[in-house]
Amino acid sequence: MSDDFAVLLGLRPSTMGPEREVHDEAVRLRRLRTYLARNRLEPEEQREIIWSRFCALYLPATVDRFIDPPTVASDDPEQIADYNLHNAYSEMLVQVQHSPYFAKYMRTKSSNGKKLSRALAQRLAQRAATWDHRMAHPPPNLPENYHVSMATNACQLLSTLCTLFVKQLNHDVVPHEAREALMPYLITWARQHPDDIFGTICLRTWRLILAVGGSSTLSDFDMLRKDYKNWEVCGLPFCDSKTDLKVCARCQTVRYCSQEHQVRHWKWDLGAQHRQLCFTTQY
Repeated sequence: MSDDFAVLLGLRPSTMGPEREVHDEAVRLRRLRTYLARNRLEPEEQREIIWSRFCALYLPATVDRFIDPPTVASDDPEQIADYNLHNAYSEMLVQVQHSPYFAKYMRTKSSNGKKLSRALAQRLAQRAATWDHRMAHPPPNLPENYHVSMATNACQLLSTLCTLFVKQLNHDVVPHEAREALMPYLITWARQHPDDIFGTICLRTWRLILAVGGSSTLSDFDMLRKDYKNWEVCGLPFCDSKTDLKVCARCQTVRYCSQEHQVRHWKWDLGAQHRQLCFTTQY
């Protein structure tokens, strides 16, 4: 199914011929949501396998498509600006952002991770005022909380990227202008939504942007970064060992405290086996 997602996103040709490929971006986004809804019906371990394989093969191309998205068929600058921030590629990145392969790609020197973070922050900052107005005055032709959902996804992805880059104190992650424009809206949204996930994500993103800009302590976020990457503990489920960890030479997304635990995880029978999640990558 990872190949099906890639075909839908235009990252590989369809084996059923070019007539089955999607070129309209609005149609692409609608179909992706249908695919994702179907994917959520799969067992958790199967979803993990699908996302791992997708990231191993197609994550760099997905990032590049978000940074430089295909042209949308519209003359409305507002619609184009919304599309550049919220499209099939950003939605896919939100889905895979917690994959170990996502973290692996972002920490490689050749990745476009910082370029992704900058583009996301700049586009979110540009749309923040408009989305804030639409949250307060929802357009009648759109679903309820439509812009809250869009902002939640964008902030969540930006939060993940800031977490991964939190030790790199510079403005390459979130440009200064975007930071100054975005921060007031993040704290406002956090205050307006104190009891739901949107408010929590906005507050976390606000704090992380402060951290990557050098205006906040790093200790808590450095630990968050380590936990996110699942890098500080043995990859065998239920093993809490944090000493003498050695990385899997093939995928480089997980570490083990011993060869015995690596072999056990390879043949694991209580969930996804590492052999099903272990892929070589070009990054």
